[in-house]
Amino acid sequence: MESIFSNLEKYSLNEKKVTRENLLTELFGYILKNEKEFRKIFLQNVFNKNKKIINKFINAEISTQKSISNDSIIDIFIKGNDGNIYIENKVDSNEGEGQIERYLKQCDEKDFLIYLTPKNHKEPKFIKNKKNKKIFKHIHWEEIYDYLKNYNQKRKSEIISHILSYMEGLFMINIKFTKEELNSAKNAFPFITKSNQLLKEFFLNNKNNINSKIEEKLGTNHFKEIGFASDDEFDRDDFQTEFYYFIYRPQKKNWEFYLYSPIRIINGRPYLVVSLASATNDFISFIKKDKNIIKKINNLTHNNWKEELESDWWEIYKEFELEPKSINEITNKLTPKILKAIDELIKSRIIQMLANRSKKIK
Repeated sequence: MESIFSNLEKYSLNEKKVTRENLLTELFGYILKNEKEFRKIFLQNVFNKNKKIINKFINAEISTQKSISNDSIIDIFIKGNDGNIYIENKVDSNEGEGQIERYLKQCDEKDFLIYLTPKNHKEPKFIKNKKNKKIFKHIHWEEIYDYLKNYNQKRKSEIISHILSYMEGLFMINIKFTKEELNSAKNAFPFITKSNQLLKEFFLNNKNNINSKIEEKLGTNHFKEIGFASDDEFDRDDFQTEFYYFIYRPQKKNWEFYLYSPIRIINGRPYLVVSLASATNDFISFIKKDKNIIKKINNLTHNNWKEELESDWWEIYKEFELEPKSINEITNKLTPKILKAIDELIKSRIIQMLANRSKKIK
């Protein structure tokens, strides 16, 4: 049996060729070549269970990156006993100038050209005459994912399982709601509304108190008011929630670090969080190396604070679980705790040390 890895190896020698497009071409070509039952399922779906066409390709020869003319290389070539199937795969790139038209000229009436793309891909350009319409098929990677997943429920191939996981990571799947998701959605909107209202009520009620404390200890706060920030203002695609209020930042135009408060879902439970964070490489590097800051962070972590430190994100934060009570009751209960947490951060002098760092690199 031909090894998939020997085919992938040729791409590793040329960095320009290492693309998802080429990887998926080799993975799919490997499955078509070595999984005869899946090949039959694929052909049945593409050709609408037309037995006459399917039988021509059941025992086909299959190869990848096949030269079909002086200036054309097709991604997957299926040579049947009476005709050929050409598969052109596009994932990250668009159709080359006149590419599909050129491939169609290679086809006679016994051949077929399959254009394989994600659903959001542009339709190819070609002359839609009677012959071309008959031999051209546009199918989507999302369909291939469904065929593969259904096939592997019985086959239970570890390689196919890994390929399915890879495709899921690329979002090459048909997104479907489960019954559980639809049922839980009934509670989603009230939770969103209440979370937003809680943050507004809590911070607007405590705005003057918090701001005066911050301005007294830290100087000018370039959030003139504590307020809600939308996703386009705060660009983190891995964020756990969209509800957060910014409390303090020292610079008007820069987001080197900031004090903010989100509502996060942790292990299925909602928490109000106080967090000091940075997504700036220079500051993260400084935090990792400065012994004084490390010591102060360690002191806080011994007092129920938590730290998250990655290559592109740092934060030290404290969580306060929300209880099934009225917003007013939650606000009354959490107010002294949140104010104390902000006090603890200010007294640790970590914010002041980061602010001084900010001034030095201007």
